[in-house]
Amino acid sequence: MSLIELIQLFLRNRKWTIFFPVTVAIVVFALTRNTPRTYSSETVIYTGIASGFNPDNAFDNKLDFHAANSRFDNLINIISSKETRKEVAVQLLAFMLHHDTARTHLLLSAKNKKLSAILTNDFVLEHRKQSEKATIDSLLISLEAGSENEIYKLIFGNISTPFNVSTLAGLHAVRLNSSDMLKIEYTSEDALTCKKTLDLATDIFLKKYQGVRIGEADVALKYFMDQTNMAKAKLALSEETLKRFRSNNGVINYYEQTKYVADQKDDIEKNATKLKMDLQGYRTALAKLEEKLGNRTLLQLQNEKIISTRNQLASEFEKKGLATVKTGMAIDDNHSISDLKGELKKNVESLYTINNTTEGLQGKDLLNEWLNLTLSEDETQSKLTVLLSYQKEFEKVFDRFAPLGSDLSKLERDVDVSEKEYLSLLHSLSQAVLRKNNLQASENISIVDSADLPMNPNPSKRFLLVIVSLLSCSIIAIVILILKRFMDHSISNPLQLEKLTGIGTATAFTKRNLLPEALREMDIRSLSRWDNILDEAGNRCEPGSVTYLIPFNCSHEMIKSEIDQIVTRTTNSKFSWSITGQEIASNISEEGFNLAITDKKYPEQFGAKLLSRSCTVIFIMDAAKKIDEYEMQIIEKWKASRISLKAVLVNVNEIEIAKYLGEIPKKRSKFRAYLKRQIIRYAA
Repeated sequence: MSLIELIQLFLRNRKWTIFFPVTVAIVVFALTRNTPRTYSSETVIYTGIASGFNPDNAFDNKLDFHAANSRFDNLINIISSKETRKEVAVQLLAFMLHHDTARTHLLLSAKNKKLSAILTNDFVLEHRKQSEKATIDSLLISLEAGSENEIYKLIFGNISTPFNVSTLAGLHAVRLNSSDMLKIEYTSEDALTCKKTLDLATDIFLKKYQGVRIGEADVALKYFMDQTNMAKAKLALSEETLKRFRSNNGVINYYEQTKYVADQKDDIEKNATKLKMDLQGYRTALAKLEEKLGNRTLLQLQNEKIISTRNQLASEFEKKGLATVKTGMAIDDNHSISDLKGELKKNVESLYTINNTTEGLQGKDLLNEWLNLTLSEDETQSKLTVLLSYQKEFEKVFDRFAPLGSDLSKLERDVDVSEKEYLSLLHSLSQAVLRKNNLQASENISIVDSADLPMNPNPSKRFLLVIVSLLSCSIIAIVILILKRFMDHSISNPLQLEKLTGIGTATAFTKRNLLPEALREMDIRSLSRWDNILDEAGNRCEPGSVTYLIPFNCSHEMIKSEIDQIVTRTTNSKFSWSITGQEIASNISEEGFNLAITDKKYPEQFGAKLLSRSCTVIFIMDAAKKIDEYEMQIIEKWKASRISLKAVLVNVNEIEIAKYLGEIPKKRSKFRAYLKRQIIRYAA
């Protein structure tokens, strides 16, 4: 499609490309005449995320840009979160309920009938029976009542009000370039509402963000504090258990004590072995000595007084033996034992009347030796008896200390594990306290520019809406026309007909919607081509031949009007129109040329005689319709008959008829004619 054709397409459909968009623009202009004005304000917050003081990296110049961007995203998401918008909506509604001037100004500025129907006097009086803070709490409780509550519908419903979370989605937060500044913008139909909404949003946002950041540290701090206290109590319990165990079992230093007990046991066993050996030696020597003394002397040594003294001495040896064994003191150091020894010696010396033994030894020497051996035997026997008794008691102590080691090790391990756990948690608690202090020092978010009360409304978008509606309707109409043109599969023009069927065009007639003068001129051009076709047929065919006109895909009304046009305007005198319908066979003129209009379409319907007389077959076709497969089959059969085929196109549109018959005569201004020539010259 050329530029000329495109322009002609738009002009021919100007009611859709021009008048319809203009009408829509006028309607939009009329409908937006009562659109309320809007006001915008903004506030700037300093965050200190990137360049502010941070104790974590106070001595490190490196900045984690990913972490910084994440924190900025967190700030923006908190501002735009639904929970923040809900709190802003509740506090703004409570403010409006308690401030009649602000509420009246809002209703006048918003021009919202639904809002006026909601904020009635009854509604206001019902919900402001208490202070503003109490009203906020009451509204929050009402939100929890469910979706059927009027406050819930007002805040979360589909009604567009300043208290609706969907309306408050207009709170936009953006980072100013790469700085630490965060700008929050809001637009509303009321200037005071705009400023108050920004103030509330900023205050709620600061509390919420600091609560989130420091709240994390508080949760961690509380957790580690509780765990540390539990670990401390567990450690104290383990230590107390160990203390009671040591106290109940008399353990001061288990390892030193067990070492001492083991050494004592070894010493006792060595001393017992030594005493047994000494005792056996004394008994052996005493037996040999008694053999030398003889029976008589032995009987004298067994008198009652000596035996009584020995028994007393043995008793004293056993009494004093335990201390002697423990301290290593000599038994002779005891006075009672020394006296008994002296008495025994005195009794034995009274037997010194014995002079010589059978071996010739002196009796006095033998008795002294017997006395010494007897005392040594008795003393050693007493020590051994006491030591063996002490050994049995000592084994009880050893048996008591032996199993204490595993229990003591278990308790000490419990204390050690509890202590390590306590120290680890104490370290984590210290880190949590440090983290909280760091957050309190670094979260220095503050307001740099507070929201101002906007005095001048924003530029109206009314004119923009009108322009957009005009352009959108024009573009839609143009796109539809272009798509319609490219999706048009009708015959449309002689060139398209020849491309589809291979049949040339005899002539073409335009639509009947032109001005009378233009229509008359175009008909003259069409009939001129028609006469040329008839002359060509007359020169080529013999007298008596028939040229058939076959209406092909035309409606009955169109056939009648167009054929009447052809018949009444035919100026060629060689052809006669006397043959029509069933009169063809009987009314053929043998001298002249015949034109026959028939409703027959197939070649077989004519018969061999009529086909033999046919000179040319002319199909009358509607250019606004397409040729289907059935009609193509008819055309192919006529092509097979080898008869000259032509077509007459009717109902051709202005653009296509102008290409075929020349420009349609119209009154045009010189500028339009010049512009058309230039377009044809450079763009056609």
